[in-house]
Amino acid sequence: MTLALPAGTIAFYFYIEPNAETTDDFTAKSQNGTTSGAVPVSGVDGATYFGFYATGGSTLETSTVTSTVTSTVTSGGFAVGEFGINREPTKLWVALQFSVYGGGVGEGFVSATLTAGGCPLSGQPITFYVNTPYMGAGPLCRAITNAWGVATCAVNSAQEFFVESMNAYSASYADYLGATGSTRAVVL
Repeated sequence: MTLALPAGTIAFYFYIEPNAETTDDFTAKSQNGTTSGAVPVSGVDGATYFGFYATGGSTLETSTVTSTVTSTVTSGGFAVGEFGINREPTKLWVALQFSVYGGGVGEGFVSATLTAGGCPLSGQPITFYVNTPYMGAGPLCRAITNAWGVATCAVNSAQEFFVESMNAYSASYADYLGATGSTRAVVL
């Protein structure tokens, strides 16, 4: 079993147990070669903890778990009963300028980049806001980050007016994957 961990993972753990009442040797290994070594796990005694953490500012990308049956009975597989993860806090970078395509009204866009541990986070929702003295903070639009962690969305002419008159907008990410959410504002 190979676990692909989200960008910015700094620690994770899981519990594992053979399906049958046997003792299997399990080995967990991270992408940098760190290994648990063979750990005997009994299907009778309950699940066993495995955990990894990164040091020195590095992050974890993958973990491979292998099982070797040490009993005379075939184990019939294994189960992971609990899984936990800790990621670095996210960072949200808002574009330093409001761009208008071709200089026309209603053709503007806003942009922000989302990272965790210096790695882009893709597929995450970013909400853009403008704060006006008349309406308070109001959402401009919402976009999903691409493979490079960039979310971009177009704004209509009324939204463009508020962004240009306030000379600022902000972006917000409410993380639902366990990392800290981020909010960042930019003055144009």
